[in-house]
Amino acid sequence: MRKKVEIINSLDYLNYEGIKWQIENVVSGKSDELWIATPHENASNILANYGLNIKNNNVFDIYTNEYLKPISKKDGIWWTDLNVPNQAQLVVSDKWTKSLTSHGEKLAEIRWFNDGSRIVQAVIWLNENGEIDYKDIYRRDGSLFAKQYYSEGHILQSDFYDQNGVNISTSDFYFENDINMVLHNNTKYTNSNEFIKSLLSGKQGYEFNITQLGRELSFIPDESTLTFIDTIVDQDNSIKGNIYNLLDDDNHKIKRINLSTQNYHELQTRDLISNKITELK
Repeated sequence: MRKKVEIINSLDYLNYEGIKWQIENVVSGKSDELWIATPHENASNILANYGLNIKNNNVFDIYTNEYLKPISKKDGIWWTDLNVPNQAQLVVSDKWTKSLTSHGEKLAEIRWFNDGSRIVQAVIWLNENGEIDYKDIYRRDGSLFAKQYYSEGHILQSDFYDQNGVNISTSDFYFENDINMVLHNNTKYTNSNEFIKSLLSGKQGYEFNITQLGRELSFIPDESTLTFIDTIVDQDNSIKGNIYNLLDDDNHKIKRINLSTQNYHELQTRDLISNKITELK
C-alpha cells in the first residue's frame, strides 16, 4: 500500500490553514508522514508542539534525506558551556545582546533559542573587520545543524549536517546570495528545487499531497495531489489564477485536486467542476 505524504515547503508558514490541515492529518493518522522541503534547526520541537510524535519516523527532512529524531528540551548547549577561545568572555548586555569578546574585541555574536532557555542556537563568528566570517547553527539538543561561510557580507556556502550532527548531508553553494549548486552524495544539482525534485521522483510507494501553490510546484513530482483548504476566490471574487489554470489541464503534474466543501460549491456555482476535482468529505 502506498503511503500518503503531506509535503510542506517551510515551517515558516505554519499559520496557513492548509498547512495546519496537513499536520492535523498526520497527527490523526489520515496521512502517514509529513515531509519538509526547507531544513530547520528546531523542527523536531516545533512539530512536537503541534502534536506530532517524532519517535514514529513520520517527519522527513527532504534536504538531508533523513527522518527527524526526537530532541529533548533538557539537552542543548547551555550558554556558559559554549567552547570558546582562550581568555574569551561571554558578555550579555543590558539590552540582552549576547557576544563573545577577547581583550575588548568582539569575536562572535551569540543567539539563543527564543524559549527563554539560554540554550545556544547559533554562533556568528566575525573577522577582524567585524564582518561575519562563518556561522555555526545548532539543534536544540546541541548537535550541529549547519555551518555557513561568508565573504564580504555575502553567503558562499551552507553545509547541512545529518540528524546526529556529524556528517555533512547536503551543501548549498551561492553566487550573489542565490544558490547556484547543490551537492548531495557527490551528485551536483543546479539549485535546491532541482535537487528536491530529483530526490522525490526517486521515492517509490508514496502519494504526495501539497496545499500551497508556491515553491512547491517547482519540485513536486508528477501525479501529485493538491488539497486546497484556503479560500479559492481572490479579493475581486474571481477564482485565484494559480488554481484556475489547473482545473482542466490534464498535462499538469497536479493530477488530482481535493477541495473543501466551501471551495467545491464555489466552483459548482461557476460551472467549473472538472474530472480532476473531488470534494473533501
